[in-house]
Amino acid sequence: MVSAPRGPVPDLPDLDPITASSLARDLVGERSARCGHGKADPRFRLLAVGEGGRIADVGWWDAPEPAALTVDDELRRQVVLRLTSGSGDDPRAYIGVWERHGDLQPTTSDAAWWSAVRTVVSSPSALLVVTRYGWRAWPDGPQRQWARVRPRS
Repeated sequence: MVSAPRGPVPDLPDLDPITASSLARDLVGERSARCGHGKADPRFRLLAVGEGGRIADVGWWDAPEPAALTVDDELRRQVVLRLTSGSGDDPRAYIGVWERHGDLQPTTSDAAWWSAVRTVVSSPSALLVVTRYGWRAWPDGPQRQWARVRPRS
């Protein structure tokens, strides 16, 4: 038997709370691992949610740090449009994942990616902002942050 998740749970379309919590935790783990290996440029990913909560990674876009944080709204929309056009089956929902540096306080880039997802995607959607320290459901959903267990070397 699977127990209920501890702590906040992101409200992700067509996913039960256990799956949503597990997905968010796994995304933070992947981000932390990438940061530890020096591959931590900001990146936007798009996940498609199919029948029965099946999650498929549609694709991702990244750029070096300064460029990724200063792209304009039209480029963001084009990225989301391009990723949704390659998603194959008609998904029930999309989840945008904006991976970036820093803490979980809202930023203008978070708002801009959420706007791009809402503009392009007609099906239910959500945006998770992910850093190496935790996740935040955009725009005003719950968040979960972990303290660093060990100091940087």
